[in-house]
Amino acid sequence: MPEGAIRILCVEDEPDLREDLVDVLRECGYYVDAAADGPTGFAMAQAQRYDVILCDVLLPGMNGHQLVSDLRQGSGASSGTPVIFLTAYADRKIHDDCTSLANTQVIMKPVDYRNLESLVSSIAIGAR
Repeated sequence: MPEGAIRILCVEDEPDLREDLVDVLRECGYYVDAAADGPTGFAMAQAQRYDVILCDVLLPGMNGHQLVSDLRQGSGASSGTPVIFLTAYADRKIHDDCTSLANTQVIMKPVDYRNLESLVSSIAIGAR
């Protein structure tokens, strides 16, 4: 990976959406790793520094809110990484729970890929 490249972790349990997210972000020039469940995503974020984490709210093994909460409380490689939560639920409590964690935003599903790319770009540039 070239020096200064932006690295993204995508934690999404739905295979087709995960593949689409990874493909779109790679086409934008980002380096993207993917995980299909909460525990795997958490372990990856602990071991590798990412510039942005995309994280579904409802994941098998560990939900997205818990994953990010645990990351924020630890000292792993991505403990302070900006997070974009992905959710299909318009429930205000879910949105409030997600944004109550430091450095987080929420995008509703179905994902508007142009908006996602714009948000990822602004976060990644700001995080540098």
